[in-house]
Amino acid sequence: CTPFDLSSFHKLKAYGLELFKIASADFTNYELLSEVAGHAKLMICSTGMSTESEIDSTTKYLKAVGANYILLHCNSTYPTPDKDVNLLYLSNLKKYSRKGIVGYSGHERGWIIAASAVALGAKLIEKHFTFNQSWEGNDHKVSLLPFEFKLMVESIRRIENSLGTEGARQISQGELINRENLAKSLVAKNAILKGNRITRND
Repeated sequence: CTPFDLSSFHKLKAYGLELFKIASADFTNYELLSEVAGHAKLMICSTGMSTESEIDSTTKYLKAVGANYILLHCNSTYPTPDKDVNLLYLSNLKKYSRKGIVGYSGHERGWIIAASAVALGAKLIEKHFTFNQSWEGNDHKVSLLPFEFKLMVESIRRIENSLGTEGARQISQGELINRENLAKSLVAKNAILKGNRITRND
């Protein structure tokens, strides 16, 4: 849950919650951050509307108070135009996050961009869902319907399975089979005796 003030946080804590989302609007609210950091097992912090220097100073503060946190790349526009998403910033955000773990909070329409963030290193995705995109309020028109949310999760799982590992390229089992069937090889058209020098005519 996302507390927007100290009173809300204390009510949520009384319910036994141990994981809290910090909204982009409160990323520089040090009073709230300090209180949540002292009790939460994990803080998930959105960085929408924040400057680079604010991200730097807030994460230094979170580290200083011993907070366990994950940063979410976010653009706080409803809906976010594709040209403003800037998924490549995820790689830069890793240097501020604990253990380099980052996520993505998306307010763009649809789910393809959120799924794409996984290919660029996002380990956590926040995407709102609704039962009716025409309901009143900013969130509903940029939220996913249940079937869309399901498609997003299935796509993310496929992307995760396709990522593989960094390092030297390995030939897959399927490629080995096709290599035998499709690649070129040398075949003798003449009898070649031991010791003979092989030429193109052979």
